[in-house]
Amino acid sequence: MAVTLPSSFKESLIDPLDKNVWLWMVQLAVPSESTQYIVGNNEHVTYNGQLYSADNIEVGARNINSEGNIPTITLRTTALNSTIYELVQRSSGASGADVKLIKVNNDFLTTSIPALEADFENLVSRSDEEWIYFTLGIPNPMLKRTPLRDYSSSICPYATPTLFKKSRCGYTGAATTCTGTYEDCLSKGNQTSWGEFIGLDNSSMEV
Repeated sequence: MAVTLPSSFKESLIDPLDKNVWLWMVQLAVPSESTQYIVGNNEHVTYNGQLYSADNIEVGARNINSEGNIPTITLRTTALNSTIYELVQRSSGASGADVKLIKVNNDFLTTSIPALEADFENLVSRSDEEWIYFTLGIPNPMLKRTPLRDYSSSICPYATPTLFKKSRCGYTGAATTCTGTYEDCLSKGNQTSWGEFIGLDNSSMEV
């Protein structure tokens, strides 16, 4: 995907008289916890309307090798940041947390520039007396569920309370529940959106 930057941004970068300052910003999102916003700076910074707390953070270079390992990046923040330290302790190392790294220029803090953002998952973290270390990467594709969903000949996956009458279900009638069977979907006139496969029924298959 091509990197798209505003024209004014490009002009500022090549202007030798423009005193640009680059900052690393981090969004750390642990499930069931408040998202933490920090910036590698000596004072707080507001970026795209969001306040980022000043912290001492460092982002390492991408670690790539020829052994087939998943490329990773090491993010570290000072252990003196009690909020992050307590979050890591409380969430068993913040494993699986979503982490967004953002490289920003102090001249362009009003609007976010997606081309300068990257999303990662925290694979593992550790800490010592001075630093908290996060190893960022992508989930191991060998651990991904394949296929991504269950296939059935009898019960529709959209019959659950959180999916019934939503976009994939497509039902807009007066009924408030669904058994998930094809017969129920047919009675509601919504059989074209039934989410399973009758052809998988052993009694109707021939090999």
